Amino acid sequence: MKKLIALIAAMTFFAGAVSCGKGKKSSSDTVVIPDGNVQDNSQDKIHVKLFYTTTFHHNDNDPINKFVRESGKYVLDETEFFYEDDPYGTQALTDMNIEILSGNSPDIIVTQSHNMEKLRKKGYLADLTPLMEGYDGTKPDDFLPNVRESITHDGKIDYIYDSFHFQTATAKASHFEKDMTGWSYKDAIETYKNLPEDMEFLWGATSEDTLWEYMLTKVAYDSIDFEDSTCDFSGPFKETLEFLSGLPDREYPFGYYDDSLLSDKALLSGVPFPFGLDSALAQEYYYIEGSNLSFVGYPSINGSGAIGWTSELYGIMENSSHKEDAWAIINSLLAPELQGDPGQVFGVPVISSALPEITSDKHKWKNGAIAGYSNPSHFDSNETWRMSPEQIQQAIDYATSVKIDLGITPEINNIIKEEYSAVMNGEKSADECVDMLNSRIGIYLSENS
Repeated sequence: MKKLIALIAAMTFFAGAVSCGKGKKSSSDTVVIPDGNVQDNSQDKIHVKLFYTTTFHHNDNDPINKFVRESGKYVLDETEFFYEDDPYGTQALTDMNIEILSGNSPDIIVTQSHNMEKLRKKGYLADLTPLMEGYDGTKPDDFLPNVRESITHDGKIDYIYDSFHFQTATAKASHFEKDMTGWSYKDAIETYKNLPEDMEFLWGATSEDTLWEYMLTKVAYDSIDFEDSTCDFSGPFKETLEFLSGLPDREYPFGYYDDSLLSDKALLSGVPFPFGLDSALAQEYYYIEGSNLSFVGYPSINGSGAIGWTSELYGIMENSSHKEDAWAIINSLLAPELQGDPGQVFGVPVISSALPEITSDKHKWKNGAIAGYSNPSHFDSNETWRMSPEQIQQAIDYATSVKIDLGITPEINNIIKEEYSAVMNGEKSADECVDMLNSRIGIYLSENS
């Protein structure tokens, strides 16, 4: 089930254009989540207002609801801005902005990462650092270094999230003469050129589209400077695009074959599946049982390799009169008993101390636990294969090195794919594609800076 959830999330992240239909539910419908005997004593409790544009919290037993209920201190007044035909929250963000500008401002905002970045740039969000330092809970230094880097701007922590996923490619280390962790676009191109005739480049690729998306996605992201709101697709991106457009037409095999990696019928696995410190990642090690695994990642310019992302972010409004209470509620998501539980965290936890816990044998019986993944050995069906402590540590080290990009928006993804697909389909040249990307992405960045 966790693999299915993660796959749906990945498909949403890389999906095509958004279609916002009519007849959406009213954005002013407010839902009050009861905690305790609200009818009798809610007037004595602190009302904390929350706006959200995702389905993060529709379970009465989720951590936030449980914390509010058990605290005996709060009533959480929720306004939902979520429409089935608006999966990226584009219309929802517009409606939420209108609500805020009308004077109905929340204490807590929960929204997709790209939307939260827009709110941050508008100056809507409070710095969470003083709240962390003054509250008996999570401190700034508790976060993984790569997580803290992603949530910090100009020395301020603007929002938090409770877990993240990463997308990468894996391979047998023995296929390479040098360490290919986080390989470059040049490494990927040279490897493809020298691939044995009987070996597939991507396990399970059924069309050119999979190859092009893998080769171009991270190089495209690396061609954008989100801090300066500039872009340049005329370098490595164009070089990779010209390589792909010069490849001869070919037939792709259909489907996946369980022994493709073990028997060296394919080089790379994992694309475009999202991973955490979970059984899905353990399966990658099982595919190449008896060999060392290399996290080659996506071809990149800067060597960052993987694509790191999260489903939603949690922020507090700068004008909130309940900042401390809002932080107490958000902080409940970062409790050690939750962060270290593979049944609660879908992906990688964000608190450093949780990593040994979530990967330990203590949780091996829980669904999706990385330490619990086991299968009959490929070499002896009477033996059971499980990840070794060294492999688990390698997975932890890699997950904590992933650069988490929160500035990538669905609009940017759609523009990139639309333009390179035109080259793939023979409708545009590489030069025309680059010119259009520089123009379209440049305009988008200037309008959203």
